[in-house]
Amino acid sequence: MAKKRAKVFRRIRMYDLRHACATNMLAGGASLKAVSEILGHASPDMTMQVYQHVSNDLRRQAVDLLVPNDFP
Repeated sequence: MAKKRAKVFRRIRMYDLRHACATNMLAGGASLKAVSEILGHASPDMTMQVYQHVSNDLRRQAVDLLVPNDFP
């Protein structure tokens, strides 16, 4: 029904939605502690282990802000 209208052809699990939500919260600037608490993780360390890729992307964005595009 809704999946067909949205042209989603693979099964979407609750885990996928949870992962997408957490990734978007972190990428949007939410604090690691807040996201960790929302997900019910025992500690922010656990959240970082699962969502390390988001942290790497945010670090790259931060460095890009410091270094001008025309830097040799």
